[in-house]
Amino acid sequence: MAKATSSGSRVSVYSTILAWALAAVALLLFVAQLASLPNVRDGHVDFRNLYAAGYMVRTGHGYELYDSAAQKMFQNQLVSRAEIPLLFIRPAYHALLFAPFSLLPFIPAYFAFFVVNLAILLLSFLLLRPFLANLLRALPSLPVAIFLYVPDRKSVV
Repeated sequence: MAKATSSGSRVSVYSTILAWALAAVALLLFVAQLASLPNVRDGHVDFRNLYAAGYMVRTGHGYELYDSAAQKMFQNQLVSRAEIPLLFIRPAYHALLFAPFSLLPFIPAYFAFFVVNLAILLLSFLLLRPFLANLLRALPSLPVAIFLYVPDRKSVV
């Protein structure tokens, strides 16, 4: 007759499985990020409109922020040629957040933006960690799972 497993060992097994699954997802996301590098190099990422808007505000062209022809011109000039611009449709003050990134060339600015987003995500995890203590006791991997949740990771990029 098989010996019944205790509740604690079941949780430990589930935590181990969850940890390995999270590691696999993180690896998959890392590989997907590497696969998207040609798109970054060619300027075919959503960051192009944010970068151009930051540049426009920083250089005194904020009044043209919602002019699609001006957006196309700046995106083509600063990032890469494209038939259709990615329109900046956020409130104008959002462009101020991207102005510092426009001091860098596009590709380093993209990766700086990525690093800043990861830092903010990590900071939010660290700030929330005291409130996740009960979850940590029940499933040790769960707080990390919340941190690595795929939609959050995709929004960082």
